[in-house]
Amino acid sequence: MKEIRSEQKQYFEEIGEIKKENIELRKKVNELENKLEKMGEIEQKIEKIEKDRRRKNIIIKGKNIIIKGAEFKDKIEMEEVQKFIENKIGVKSEVKEVEKIGDGKNIRVTLENLDQELKIQKTLRVIAKNEKEKGKRIKLGFQKIIMDGNTMIWDKNKNDLVENKKIQAPKN
Repeated sequence: MKEIRSEQKQYFEEIGEIKKENIELRKKVNELENKLEKMGEIEQKIEKIEKDRRRKNIIIKGKNIIIKGAEFKDKIEMEEVQKFIENKIGVKSEVKEVEKIGDGKNIRVTLENLDQELKIQKTLRVIAKNEKEKGKRIKLGFQKIIMDGNTMIWDKNKNDLVENKKIQAPKN
């Protein structure tokens, strides 16, 4: 009987140790699950950042890209690209980076504040469309609309169109 009780005592001690190990393993599993969840959140943030970065890019495609007579084979002139984007797209934004991508036939242009500038231009197009439907003569420019000869410019502070009041030089 003493042998059985000593064996039982030994088994209880082993079971107690196994329970402690089990508790520690569950804690580690919970920690790993939390870390895995955080990694998933971090991956989502990285994807969002990359998506935002791509959204601020413009890709210009072509065999030999020629913008206003400047052929970009080796060196890409940022000023020429900026002028091209300003004239063709109607967005005046500082060129942050220009790089060749792929086999060199395309370039990626990264602009500062592109999203904001495009939203403003979109708003101006909507306003211009509405005014044109009312019968007004409309000319749309970069952050401005000319309606029946009156120039309205976009005020970033007011986030609205305001009448352009240029100070004219006095007539002699």
